[in-house]
Amino acid sequence: MRQRILFAVLLLVGIGVGLWYGPALVLETQAVEAWEEVGATIESVAVERDSSGSGASREVDYEVVFSYRYDWGGQSYTGSRYQVACGLVVSTKAEAMELAQALRDEPRITVWVDPDDPTRSVKEKGGALYAWLTVGFGWVLIAAAGYVYFRRLRPQRGLQPGPSS
Repeated sequence: MRQRILFAVLLLVGIGVGLWYGPALVLETQAVEAWEEVGATIESVAVERDSSGSGASREVDYEVVFSYRYDWGGQSYTGSRYQVACGLVVSTKAEAMELAQALRDEPRITVWVDPDDPTRSVKEKGGALYAWLTVGFGWVLIAAAGYVYFRRLRPQRGLQPGPSS
């Protein structure tokens, strides 16, 4: 029963990430190349601590979280995305504080706005590597589901014992 649940979870998450979410990120990173350049004003900047793992393998990262305001088509919008597929994450607090201060010191920045949906914007183009890694991770999960199915769940053919004499 556990093997079936494992198979179902791996397959469903793999399909969701590898065939839906990841490809959508890839397409959006490509679409950003056609977005319009617009001036924006920094509204807020903060540093958030993110830790994962436990014990000796605990990792700590820091993300510079910010928001900006820009005008498009006579309307004002607020954005907070660094890139399509990733945030502004660094490994040391000092580096995060330095990046946050640089944003505070530069109140006017350039952002990229989707002309078809001006609520979508990013501070930097790029992120395709992370988008493709997301697709790859999904396919690894699908492959793991295949392993569980073919090695653990599928009935073995031709290996049934014959009649004893």
